[in-house]
Amino acid sequence: MRRIGMLDSPYVRRVAVSLERPWLERVTGQLPAAYSGLEGEVQRRPEVFSALRCQASISAAVAWQFTQSMLASIVPASHHPGLVSLSTRLERTPELQKYPPVGPGVSAANR
Repeated sequence: MRRIGMLDSPYVRRVAVSLERPWLERVTGQLPAAYSGLEGEVQRRPEVFSALRCQASISAAVAWQFTQSMLASIVPASHHPGLVSLSTRLERTPELQKYPPVGPGVSAANR
């Protein structure tokens, strides 16, 4: 019990926050670059992303939807028209309509 209390001390929380900050800054910088690269692939290789029931399309659309529901201010939809279009097309499929994105961070506009 004593050890659990120690892990929940203000000192441990400050250390965790100080270690977390550089990681968050790095990820915040990498995320727009990653989506820029993915947008480029969607634009350059439409044959890969035209099939809605393929791994590339599903993975890209699900990741896009999650990112837009949680971090839209970091990765603006206006900079990624190919991903917006792909995600919109997939969201119209019966499979994704059966399991719509709901929960914390998902606004009504994203449903």
